[in-house]
Amino acid sequence: SPFGFESTVTAGIVSAKGRSGELRGLYESSYAIVDYIQTDAAINPGNSGGPLVNIRGEVIGINSAIASQTGFYAGYGFAIPITLAKSVMEDLIAHGRVRRAVLGIAINEVTPEDAEAAGLREIRGARVDGFTGEPSPAERSGIEVGDVIVAINSQPVERVASLQRIVRGFEPGQKVTVEVMRFGERKTVTVTLTEAPAETQVASRGTSDAVENASVSNVKLGISVEPIPVELARQANLDSDARGLLVREVDLDGPANQQLFART
Repeated sequence: SPFGFESTVTAGIVSAKGRSGELRGLYESSYAIVDYIQTDAAINPGNSGGPLVNIRGEVIGINSAIASQTGFYAGYGFAIPITLAKSVMEDLIAHGRVRRAVLGIAINEVTPEDAEAAGLREIRGARVDGFTGEPSPAERSGIEVGDVIVAINSQPVERVASLQRIVRGFEPGQKVTVEVMRFGERKTVTVTLTEAPAETQVASRGTSDAVENASVSNVKLGISVEPIPVELARQANLDSDARGLLVREVDLDGPANQQLFART
């Protein structure tokens, strides 16, 4: 009930599927699936957890976040696909926890240069940047750093979000056929999926408040902070157990600006 108005309905269009990018900053977990439905239906703080429905009244997503300079509706809302929400629900009912099947790789979006080097005619797929877990099932199967994954069990991989979505449909221990492009050659390997390691989840505020990049305002300090995105932490060589927080905004009249931060 945002602003105390119960049973409020807003309308809009689905702008895109598979949104990720900056939205990855919403999560501490490097295993988080970031695969949002984007809509311009008005979503405000307090709407998180509510349903996104289609014209037939069928729930297609769970409202989760907005992109906004102020923390209020600005035309960019994001919802977790209902298929992902249902699979999480089923895991919780069956196992009491979420079980994630993983390939054991660190992945990133494909750039034009990556596509050219891999011999792709279009920019798509997911680039392998490294391996996770000891041992990594993907590494054992013959996948190499720099490979571009283009299909899983013949299902095309368009981007990182689609790769995560496809793999999420399998159980740990199942085998999948992975197709990769490597210097113009298409190679096929079989990978036995493993289970993602348990991670300690850190929440800085309730999910009922959707604000830009999950930033949190500290009035006493006069700053807005958010978890450091995984990619930024990797670039800065920050330790995964003590990454700290990224300062997004500083109140010019606040104590933090006057005492702690230099202006540029």
